[in-house]
Amino acid sequence: LKEVFKQRISDFREAVHELFGYRIDMRDQRCWLLSQFAASPKDVLMFDMKRNERGVLVLELLENAYTRQLDEELLTYLHKVHSLPAFLASHTSGLFESQTFKM
Repeated sequence: LKEVFKQRISDFREAVHELFGYRIDMRDQRCWLLSQFAASPKDVLMFDMKRNERGVLVLELLENAYTRQLDEELLTYLHKVHSLPAFLASHTSGLFESQTFKM
């Protein structure tokens, strides 16, 4: 049973990577995302995971060397419109374009 569960988790993580383009690692109340289009394995988005007073999971982007380089326009998705999905979609699109269309 333990091996089946372990395999299902592995399959789920692989499916998330294929569908959304991010490797996800969760440890110590943090969620680490690495885009398949990242220029370096150090280009990680790290989120603090907490539950609010209603018990809803809240993810907050933590600052690191990589996030300090992100464009303010991209961060607008988080700070002004509070949309993590829009932020990640724009982030993925930007990385994809820089990897695919660079001359």
